[in-house]
Amino acid sequence: MRACSERQKASRDSAQLFWTHFRDAFRGFDGRSEQGSPAGSSFGARSFGHLGFTGTSLWCDPAAQVVAVILTNRVSPSRENIAIRGARPFLNDALFDMGAALAAAR
Repeated sequence: MRACSERQKASRDSAQLFWTHFRDAFRGFDGRSEQGSPAGSSFGARSFGHLGFTGTSLWCDPAAQVVAVILTNRVSPSRENIAIRGARPFLNDALFDMGAALAAAR
């Protein structure tokens, strides 16, 4: 995993504005399902995210101040490849745990 430089990170103000804007409505994003969510089990009930056709995934938990991004190419070698469905919850839980540890260390 490559760490981002300070210049590449979104500012706290930008993140707060984004999370405040979406606090009461998902506005085109998905909410976390109670069971079988691709977000995994660690993201909170107010989390929101989006799944892309090629296997990409974005989940945000404003309360925990955690964002998880997964970039994949599930359509290789074929668009029939659905293995990402089983991997997303596991990966998002691991990313949440890492993000929560980093947020707690601030």
